[in-house]
Amino acid sequence: MIKILNIVGKSGTGKTTIAEAICKNPQFNFIESYTNRPKRYRDETCHMFVDDATICRLIKNDHCVASSQYGYYYYCSMLEQFDKDKINVYVTDIKGIMDLQEYANRFPIEMCNINIRKTDINVSSKRTDRDKEEIFLFDYVLQNDYSIENMVEFVDTIVKDLNW
Repeated sequence: MIKILNIVGKSGTGKTTIAEAICKNPQFNFIESYTNRPKRYRDETCHMFVDDATICRLIKNDHCVASSQYGYYYYCSMLEQFDKDKINVYVTDIKGIMDLQEYANRFPIEMCNINIRKTDINVSSKRTDRDKEEIFLFDYVLQNDYSIENMVEFVDTIVKDLNW
């Protein structure tokens, strides 16, 4: 059984920062999605940046478990990235969650979907314009107006509640 903690939210809500902090604990595995978008800054991490031909090949592969598109850029993850002995932390979007649910029909997956919200978002409208209002049933909604340590504690409590 693959356990996946999906972290979803609008741009600038702290999804990746929270995921990175959670994954300092060795019981977690951070899933870096593949993307053909350019890096936003030189040392950007948390994605594997590939060219257009590679991303197309990955998305068409039977082992692609989730994919999304924003404008001309694609994001995806592959089955091989998920560790069945750890809790996999995946920063994704609604479509990614839906893809994973569909994939679960072929492979044993247990998921928890956490929506991250934030009162003050400080990113360009170029990024937030693509964010649609989320209409989805989440297992948990966390308000990210606290310290990163508090957010990690909230997630630890969720994981304990799940008996993972």
